[in-house]
Amino acid sequence: MMVNCPEYYRESSITESVSETEDFIFFIKKLQTPLIKPVITPRFAVACSLDQMKQLGQLAKKHDCHIQTHLCETQAEVTWIQELFPWSKSYTDVYDTAGLLGAKTIMAHCVWIEEQELKRLKECNTGVAHCPNSNISIRSGHCDVRQLICRGIKVGLATDCSGGYSSSMLDSLRRALDVSKSLSIQRQNYQFLTLPEVFRLATLGGAQVVNMEDRIGNFEIGKEFDSLLIDFEVPRSPLDIFDKDTLEDKIHKFLYNGDDRNIVQVYVAGRCVINNKNCT
Repeated sequence: MMVNCPEYYRESSITESVSETEDFIFFIKKLQTPLIKPVITPRFAVACSLDQMKQLGQLAKKHDCHIQTHLCETQAEVTWIQELFPWSKSYTDVYDTAGLLGAKTIMAHCVWIEEQELKRLKECNTGVAHCPNSNISIRSGHCDVRQLICRGIKVGLATDCSGGYSSSMLDSLRRALDVSKSLSIQRQNYQFLTLPEVFRLATLGGAQVVNMEDRIGNFEIGKEFDSLLIDFEVPRSPLDIFDKDTLEDKIHKFLYNGDDRNIVQVYVAGRCVINNKNCT
């Protein structure tokens, strides 16, 4: 960030911004782990000059890095962008002009996005990170995820804990359902998201947004084994399980009401990283 931000957050120059970002990229690459990747992050167009964003875009291309930033989060922000970049066709056009759109770009929010912007995101294969808790908490608005899905735009769930109050993906899943059902109250014949659809956003959808669906996101043969082992009847479980419950019933109960007490093991790339029972 270089403009419209607190002094203690402000970078002193574009040269410093690009240089320190590249140093960070080199630092992450030296870790030599496939589990951590550098992400170039222009805070958002309000806080960056066009030249700064262009140079960060060039840096992303040079190192084949991901890019993440915010897009159309609030109505006030969209209006401000037009004042800051009066030559632009839209908020999305600013990022497009800076060379920041692409298959490895993640755009958070996209609540107040227009028709032409949606078309451009689809053309660039840019993904959207849906942050329902944040959008509700700071009253940004209700993102129409159904519209994004129908247009073939990649969508995954996110938290944005600076705006929202929970880092839990389970919370994001539940809030996504709430937002979609709220839209169905406001709009006649609106097709709200189902639990299976939102579960997909939390898993394979997220993998697609970060352009890594060839490696992660589900249990297809050849992909990395990322999984949670769930115990529905662990001591002090928040779930009530009955004999008549099917496996699908149990999964639904966990997604709606479960928490970390039910998660007894966590696997990342085939390695058990959290274990409340013996790993095998």
